[in-house]
Amino acid sequence: MRKILTVIVLVFCIIKTSAGNLKELIEAMAWVETRNDPNKYNEKEKAIGYLQIRPIMIREVKRLLKIEGSSTRYIHEHAWDEECFKEIFRDWARLNKYKKIAREVQLVPITRDPL
Repeated sequence: MRKILTVIVLVFCIIKTSAGNLKELIEAMAWVETRNDPNKYNEKEKAIGYLQIRPIMIREVKRLLKIEGSSTRYIHEHAWDEECFKEIFRDWARLNKYKKIAREVQLVPITRDPL
């Protein structure tokens, strides 16, 4: 049920954020993942913070930023900080493009444009 709700929220937000505004997407994901609790920790997945950022996401963002030539290097603990997790997510979304977001969080793949 949670994954279905997440897919619905993400599809809605992907449509709404096509102009580049990630604020609503971040808010929707935070509600689904933690009910807006920035102190959540999932021991099983090592997911932390407001958006339940996993170590693999941090590694992927660091890898993509390095390819891009950026000197920015995140560590998993940055996901606890409000400004850092937003920056991590913005970089991740920018580097992966919106349509891939649903796939990256291991949800049902989006195979065609919703519009």
